[in-house]
Formats: sequence, structure tokens, C-alpha cells
Amino acid sequence: IAVVSGCGGDSRRYRCEHLLETLQILGGDGIILEAQQSLPADAANMLSNLEGIVFHRAAWSPQIQALVESAKKLKKFLIFDTDDLVFDVQEDPSQDKGVGRFGKGQAVAEQFKTMQACQMVMTSTDFLKSRVESLGLSATTLRNGFSSQMLQSAEATRMRRSKEQIILG
Repeated sequence: IAVVSGCGGDSRRYRCEHLLETLQILGGDGIILEAQQSLPADAANMLSNLEGIVFHRAAWSPQIQALVESAKKLKKFLIFDTDDLVFDVQEDPSQDKGVGRFGKGQAVAEQFKTMQACQMVMTSTDFLKSRVESLGLSATTLRNGFSSQMLQSAEATRMRRSKEQIILG
């Protein structure tokens, strides 16, 4: 699969990197692409080797439109993924590229447009799932996961334990 990420930070780590790690554990493979950067190939060629696309908080753009149109022609799956309420134009009625209560750059209306183009929406919580469904779209909850890097960090911390110091993690 291709995961097209529209934001970085912890959201990208939990929703994109951990998703691909889980996919690899299950025997699959994938790639993360930046929504704002040019595609490594034209959309149709890129999709010929993929099962589908997960759009992680990706705002609608000409590049997203090309991916969606090509994916639909090739009958590939399209999933929108979010871990925050950055898609509900009823909740942020400004619709001004997200310069509202969710902060500059969230592109609420454009994320909603990408979401509408997909067959399914994955959310990190049941609350977000209910908000998606209230907008008439199909949704499922996929909670933030745990990665091998997080396990290694926890083990390293556990090895440093002493009776004199309490470490929470």
C-alpha cells in the first residue's frame, strides 16, 4: 500500500509508520509519501503495483485528485485515516484552510473532500468514528499501536531500574 501523509509529528508516527510496521509483520509492504511532494511516478504507474492507498490527514489537491481518479479506474481501495477532528466542517464552520479552532494549516474542508472520495475512514477513537458516521460515511476504529522501537525503549528503561529511583514510562 501507499500511505500518503498530510501531516507529520506524532500523528504520522502512530498512524503511518506504525501501520506499515504492522503490515510488514503480517507479510505485506508499503511506502509513505508526502501529500505535499510530487509523486515518484505518474499516478497510474505507481498504483499498478499497489493494492490501495491510505490518505493520512491529506487535504484535497491536484495530486490527491490524480491519485483518487487513477485508483478508482484501477479498482484500488482508498482509505482516509485521521486521529483528530480535522475533517468536520460542521465543527469548524470557517472552512478557511483550517484557520479556525483547529489551527492554521489543517485544511478542514479539503481533508473532508479527500475523506469523501474514499470508501472507508479509519479513526483512532470511537468518538471520531461516530463523528465520521454522523456525516454519512463508513468508518472503523484502528487505535494507535505499539512499535518495536517503543518496545526497545521500554526494555532499555527497565534494564536501568534501581531500588532508589522510580521510572514511569
